[in-house]
Amino acid sequence: MLDVRKLRLLRELAHRGTIAAVAEALSYTPSAVSQQLAALEREAGVALLERTGRRVELTPAARTLATRTETVLAALAEAEAELAASRTGLTGTLRIGAFPTAVRTVLSPALVTLSRTHPGLDLRVSELDPAVVPDALRADALDVALVQEYDFTASPDHPGLETEPLLEETVHLAALSAGPPSAHRDAPWIAATPGTLCHTMTVRACEAEGFTPRIRHHADDFGAVLALVAAGQGVALVPDLGLLDPPPGVVLTPLAARRRTRIAYRRGAAAHPLIAAARAALHAV
Repeated sequence: MLDVRKLRLLRELAHRGTIAAVAEALSYTPSAVSQQLAALEREAGVALLERTGRRVELTPAARTLATRTETVLAALAEAEAELAASRTGLTGTLRIGAFPTAVRTVLSPALVTLSRTHPGLDLRVSELDPAVVPDALRADALDVALVQEYDFTASPDHPGLETEPLLEETVHLAALSAGPPSAHRDAPWIAATPGTLCHTMTVRACEAEGFTPRIRHHADDFGAVLALVAAGQGVALVPDLGLLDPPPGVVLTPLAARRRTRIAYRRGAAAHPLIAAARAALHAV
């Protein structure tokens, strides 16, 4: 019989690429991961790993097994959800991840609802960039989270996760004068930290209009972004949730681009009472 915990390590190796990355994500030592994978190989009776220099590669059999593991883990999550639904009262820890603007505008009122409706819940919130959410859910560091995508940064499919639509926003150009991005091609730009979805969206939205933005400032908080715009330091793209209190003088031009937010959780966990309660509270907001 194959051990589910070892199968999960194999799945993560297929996803993350290195034993060191698996160890860091799941709070193991690299040696422990290697030992568990070697034991899984013995249980399977076929070669699962091939060494190429200092790295390991999955054999075709291992990749097939890793794919099958997604189905196994989803079935276990469904079984856990059914067992949890049979219990009386909703208690336990619920770990929620969200990006900064959603924490203020969407998650905070949802937490009020959850606390009032289910006082036995231990609610824990982590603020993080949507780009790192899928790995956090897969590593069981979060139970449910908000992820986002822009028209120019469609999210890839993440095996082992499910998502559902929550809201859609208009993206605006924030400047001291009206006009589309192309009208500000020579202006300095303000964008988020490189590597984030917001930064990628700014670059790609400008490229779609035929130019590469000259980014002078980096800021991840939209309040700070708007303050820089008001100070004449550049122009920026800001979605609806980032426009709660725009400074005087900032002109907002709505664009065709949209930002979409979705609720994400592990595959098979949608009906778990904790996840279902979080989903209901978020949709109510």
